[in-house]
Amino acid sequence: MDDAAKTTGDSSSSTGYNPHFPRMMKRWILTSLFSLSIFLLSETSPSEGHGYIVRSIPADRTVVTRAPNTVQVWFSEGLEPKFSKIEVFNQRGEQVDPGDGGTDEQNNAKLVVSLPSSLPQGAYLVKLRPVFTSDGHAVDDTLVFWIGERVGDFNESGSGNTAVALEAIWRILLTLSLSVLYSTIFMYAMVLRPAWGSAQWALPPRIMRRLSLLLWSALLISILVNGLALIQITMKLFDASLSNVLQDDSLNIVLQGTNFGDVWQIRLVLLVAMLGIQVIAAQQSRNRPGSTHILWLVNGVLALFALGSMSLISHASGSPILPLVSVFMDFIHLTAVGSWIGGLIVIALILRPAFAPLNPDQRGRALLSLLRRFSPLALIWVSLIIVTGIYAVSINMYRVNDFADSTYGLTLLAKLILMVPLLFLGMVHFVVVSPERSARLANWLQAHQRFTQLPQTLRVEAIFAIAVIIAAATLPATPPPQPPNARGEVEAMSKLATAGAYDVTVTVSPGVIGANSYDVRVAQNGEAANVDAVTLRFSYPERGLYTAPLTLESSEPGLWVGAGGDITQAAEWDVLIDIDMDQTNTQRAALRWEFAEEVKDASTRSPGIVNWFSVLLVAAVISAWTVPPAYRYGKSLDWTPQTLAIGAGSLVFTLAVTVGGAVLFSDTSRRLEEQRNPIPDAINPIFADQNSLVEGQTIYENRCVICHGSDGYGRRPAALNLSRPILPFSSTLADQGDDVLFRLLTRGIVGRHLYGTDLSEDERWHLINFIRHLE
Repeated sequence: MDDAAKTTGDSSSSTGYNPHFPRMMKRWILTSLFSLSIFLLSETSPSEGHGYIVRSIPADRTVVTRAPNTVQVWFSEGLEPKFSKIEVFNQRGEQVDPGDGGTDEQNNAKLVVSLPSSLPQGAYLVKLRPVFTSDGHAVDDTLVFWIGERVGDFNESGSGNTAVALEAIWRILLTLSLSVLYSTIFMYAMVLRPAWGSAQWALPPRIMRRLSLLLWSALLISILVNGLALIQITMKLFDASLSNVLQDDSLNIVLQGTNFGDVWQIRLVLLVAMLGIQVIAAQQSRNRPGSTHILWLVNGVLALFALGSMSLISHASGSPILPLVSVFMDFIHLTAVGSWIGGLIVIALILRPAFAPLNPDQRGRALLSLLRRFSPLALIWVSLIIVTGIYAVSINMYRVNDFADSTYGLTLLAKLILMVPLLFLGMVHFVVVSPERSARLANWLQAHQRFTQLPQTLRVEAIFAIAVIIAAATLPATPPPQPPNARGEVEAMSKLATAGAYDVTVTVSPGVIGANSYDVRVAQNGEAANVDAVTLRFSYPERGLYTAPLTLESSEPGLWVGAGGDITQAAEWDVLIDIDMDQTNTQRAALRWEFAEEVKDASTRSPGIVNWFSVLLVAAVISAWTVPPAYRYGKSLDWTPQTLAIGAGSLVFTLAVTVGGAVLFSDTSRRLEEQRNPIPDAINPIFADQNSLVEGQTIYENRCVICHGSDGYGRRPAALNLSRPILPFSSTLADQGDDVLFRLLTRGIVGRHLYGTDLSEDERWHLINFIRHLE
């Protein structure tokens, strides 16, 4: 601090502490702050789901004609596999699923449970308890569907009402304590030390004592609240009492098995490291006071990461739009809010010990020196808060009326309203310390002796800042609005084909990688056809993949159903349906089907114009504050040819390593994929439809039936004369690709005749298609 800051004097007559400051105003502000806290905590009690249901099969409150093979529910965010549950109950409350419900192995944003095909008609409740990876929230939800016809009604459909007020409380306390923790060190290094420091004193001992007290208090409170956060989340995940959680191994399970636990451990390591460094700094301050500066700076970096860890358990980490960008934006927003508001709190708490020995004139000069350092930084923080806030609104709000119709919107409005007086007071302070920017307003403030009340207005600003922190920390504990198309019904994929005189409608639902249900309707002249059996099979010729034939079950006249996880890759597959009219007559319906990796839904929304505009706005603001100082710094560097050559060489080397690493990683991934699904030496170019089967059957009967028999079992007398026995196709083809069969038909097998050497390539492929039909 300058001479004003180090001079002792009487503080009782200070104009910095106006004894006539209206006490009613202070009471009104504190009462409003308390009321706001009660309002926000009460508004966060309904847990409508932080992630949300995107789609479900069957859709919520729909009627299905038969029991589905599986119940599948897609969510907007990834789920914790160890804790997420799905169960199905009938209208009497009896569980009807076999207990195999959980997250899908190939998609952790989906819950799946199988159902027996013999479920009777009636109402069924799907009880859900998804635990979202992004923030550890557990939500109780219920879906309803009917088999046969809709009988009665159920009001259980929809999210549960589990209180999350405890979560809002620890988020408020943790965000506030981490903000003060980081801001204490930031204000020490970037504001207080440059403004009030001197060659003799880094800062006066009385101020360092207050800063140390703030740092220790914020650090210990952060560690304590961090522990309470783990306990609250564990109680929610296990739906257990405090005593049960503390007695069993629940805490360790959450720590080792959830994203929340991973982030919690990182934050704890950072806080404990800060604690150790601060102990060393306290010891060093007695022997070598000057050496504590670097230790405080190290703790400042750790505190920044501890504060930023809150972004990893926020809505941003589960954003359906640009998730990595969203986390980065939330980190900037949280850091800017913590720096600005935490800085105001630090200033309000150090003014009294700082000004105690100073006379009025010295206090005024000391305060001006402080604000001239703080106000420009506050301007940077506020601009970042505004632009990153616009981005957050663009990804979390879908309609204008979401501000009034959702808890999240109301909380956000409360935060915005509280920002208004905060911005106004900040503008006043900025004008006072920079009178050349608005001389008339500054002169008016000076003429009416408003300057003497700056310490009080700083305290009022700090109170509003705490209110903003409360609102900001409540938002992650509050469910954002759901998009208009949430819980939409998945449009089942259907295609038409013909098999002789029959019209075949094939429905694959949901038509993506993983578990699907299959419905095959067979009709003749518009009426349900009476056939003996229907067999379904999928093939992916480009990778030589064939699924095992699946015999469908007859559900009703003309409808054959089944389910399976046959689709393993996102690609164009051949769907082969064999319809047995009788024991001797089979017709093939074949079609090509493009299967996607996942259902297209709101969980993978593409960025819109508003999202991109907000990203550009954030980039522009960051550039505006960083480019000029970077340019000035660049001008001060040594730009000799030798320096440029070293810099260019380093840049080229870095780019080469980066690009080379990316290419190597891509090549490794490609080779691993080829090892799992190698490209065949020969790819079957002939579509295995009815025409191909007829061609192949003709060749088979002329060339192969003498040994293999009409059924492919190889029990004909001619096969007994061969040196090597012929095995049934059903046992030999399952692991053989088309390229292997093609090669055998071309070269033959030792000990057997060369039965395909005089066939054309197309004839061999037709024969292979027919042989596959005999599996």
